[in-house]
Amino acid sequence: MLEAIWRRELESELPQPLPHNFYDNVRKSLVTLMESSQKTTDEIVKAVITEEMRVIRSLIEYIVRLRLCKVLFLTLVRGTVSESNLTPEEAEIYRSMRGRLDSLLTKVLALAQSSDLQRPVDVREGARKENYVLLRFIKPCPEFVGIDGMIYGPFEAEEVANLPKDNAEALISRGIAVRITIDLK
Repeated sequence: MLEAIWRRELESELPQPLPHNFYDNVRKSLVTLMESSQKTTDEIVKAVITEEMRVIRSLIEYIVRLRLCKVLFLTLVRGTVSESNLTPEEAEIYRSMRGRLDSLLTKVLALAQSSDLQRPVDVREGARKENYVLLRFIKPCPEFVGIDGMIYGPFEAEEVANLPKDNAEALISRGIAVRITIDLK
């Protein structure tokens, strides 16, 4: 069975359907083999079981790596993967990768949308605080590199931060944060 699954995975660019509870069933098979190996006193039987376990582990490792490579490739190239042929474990990994990729793209696009990218940035320590704005986030915001070269975030709704003016204005215009003004009169 494992060899047939391995061959199907090798021949297709998409992850192929797997039997229900595939990884759990393989784990149970390995446990059963291990128990059989421990119970037997026949050294030849023990050696055969040990070799069978080694082959199963090798095939499983190759199948897992191949399927995850396919998922990663499809995520990067196509931007999405149908979860219908993924196991629950693989789907969880895919969603995590997809979320991280989306977060990276959001960061890059947020930086690219900054209106003052052509202006030189003052990254000297002690840069003037007038160039910073106090914000309250009203929506979650992923980590990003500020116009001052510093890394900010990630932020959750209701968190407060003092950010470079240009970044703050971009977040305000996108409805992610609001300016906090303190009246000291």
